[in-house]
Amino acid sequence: MDYVRQEILPKDLDFFNTEEVINRLTVLFETKGEYLSVLLSGNPLFIKRFKNLMKDIMFQSYPIDKKNPYAPYIFEYIISATIGTLNYWFQADDELSLREIIKFIRTLNTGDPQKELLKPY
Repeated sequence: MDYVRQEILPKDLDFFNTEEVINRLTVLFETKGEYLSVLLSGNPLFIKRFKNLMKDIMFQSYPIDKKNPYAPYIFEYIISATIGTLNYWFQADDELSLREIIKFIRTLNTGDPQKELLKPY
């Protein structure tokens, strides 16, 4: 977790800089992907620590009213969906590249997932 906190997701990470976030997460999952996949799919303590790290960074990055009672729930939703999608990608052995799936998750997290679902391909 220290590696993730210091090298990949430092507290001063600007979540509005989409390209930086995508690059950092791509590096994380390229170097530690299989290990993280196992931990994020079955280690409750690691999942809790990872989620807390992400929430801390997101609270610092976004201009959120600290009194917003929904903010923790929104972050939980975003982080849980991200973890679930990455786990699905690792298990599915999909043709999407790691960078593509991270960009797609970022699109979903910053936009409207239903719109993406109904988009013609």
